[in-house]
Amino acid sequence: MKREEEKSYAGLYLLLSFILVLTMAWAMWDEAVGKRPWKKYQTRFYELEQEKARGEYGKATVKLKSQRPSLQAYQVHLEDINEADRCMSCHVGINRRESVSGDQPYASHPRRDVYLGNHPSERFGCVLCHEGQGRATISPEKAHGEVEYWLKPMHRGKIAQSSCTKCHDKGEELVGGEDIAKGIALFEGLGCFGCHETKGFGEDRNSMIGPDLTEISSKVNPGWLLEWLKNPKHF
Repeated sequence: MKREEEKSYAGLYLLLSFILVLTMAWAMWDEAVGKRPWKKYQTRFYELEQEKARGEYGKATVKLKSQRPSLQAYQVHLEDINEADRCMSCHVGINRRESVSGDQPYASHPRRDVYLGNHPSERFGCVLCHEGQGRATISPEKAHGEVEYWLKPMHRGKIAQSSCTKCHDKGEELVGGEDIAKGIALFEGLGCFGCHETKGFGEDRNSMIGPDLTEISSKVNPGWLLEWLKNPKHF
């Protein structure tokens, strides 16, 4: 009989190691699967959610395509000024309540309920307020009238409020026309029309000694004009 120190336990250690590995593998599987059934349910839930989304997307796409007109040029004829307005050929979603994008020409009109609520684009078009070259569809620059020799370039942002007086009395307070109202009040309060002939302000032509301010914004920039008003003798 072999002495204890001469015996080999390699086989036993190998067997025990194998059992240990199997035990660890089973424990990991049981921890991940056996004791965590919610993982399976969550996985399936997300799969079902994706399948439903695909189905709804497919239905919505079919419905959208059935309602969407073919590609075409949109035109509004403004009879009172005999102007053709084709702006919505590019700005298709300008009168939508929700924008598909925040970028133009895909965004809906800012303060839509204020500006388009009483002036729907299908009737009033865009050039009535924004100016520009409403007939043009060749390029944004031409459509916006930002080209040489076009006398009425597009009014951007708050500058469009200057068109309110085309239809509304200059003394009328308008929601959405706050800036033009301030400008008119300032112009009247300072008596600018005493020297500068301005349509709708003053009637005594003998007092008109200053230059016509029509299209002044296309001749000088606001910074220069401010400095001129503050110190005209400096120029």
